[in-house]
Formats: sequence, C-alpha cells, structure tokens
Amino acid sequence: MEPSAKRWLFNLLGFVFLGLAALGVVLPVLPTTPLVLLALWAFANGSERMYRYVYHHRWFGAAARDWKRHKAIPRRGKVLASVTVALTAFYLLFFSEAPRWAAWTSVALMAYGMFFVHTRPTLERIKPRAQEAPERR
Repeated sequence: MEPSAKRWLFNLLGFVFLGLAALGVVLPVLPTTPLVLLALWAFANGSERMYRYVYHHRWFGAAARDWKRHKAIPRRGKVLASVTVALTAFYLLFFSEAPRWAAWTSVALMAYGMFFVHTRPTLERIKPRAQEAPERR
C-alpha cells in the first residue's frame, strides 16, 4: 500500500473513532475513552496535527493524557462503566429478543471488559485545597 493511501486510511479510521467517541459522550453504551485512544493511535499513524489536536482537546484530551501518564482509570469512570454494563447485560438477558447465544456472547465480552477496567489502577482525583490565609500575629 502506498504511503498516501495508508495515511488516508489511518486518518479515516481516526475520524470514525473520534466520531464514535463523541457519540459515547451522550450514549452510555459507547465507551468514550477507549475510542479516543483508538483515534489517537490512528492519527499518530496518519496526521500528527490531528493527533496533537485530539490529545490537547478540552474534552477528549484529559482522559487520553491521564491514561498516558498514569495507566489508570478514574473511579468515576469505573463506576459508570460498571453500572452501564450491568444494566445492558440485564436488558440483554431478560428483555431483548436477541438470540440467547448472541446475548450470552455479548455478556461474556462485557465481563472481559469489566475485568480489564477493574484490574487497572484507580486514578484518584485530588482536589486542590483553597489557599489558606496567612496567620495573623
């Protein structure tokens, strides 16, 4: 594959992953951070400019920077992922008309995802304390 076609393909993948990540902000079934990481991987191979843009983006960049620096997942992300997966699995198994094998396969994949999430370190957010007034003598 020639270099320009390869770059074009990686950029296309980057935009697809970034678009899905944007949907993941409002749809709880799409995991935003892994999709942003995939977009960064694709842009790293296709467009350094887009890589820098996404990495330093106000909304998408924070999770990517946290992952790169700490290889940890914030507690809020773990809780949100767990609740979302549990509700989705419950729906799939008890209310969905999907074939049983498909529902159980989906639940197994979600369980693997939860195993991954919960075996990563937890990133604790430390809120900066307000500056204390100097003591008066």
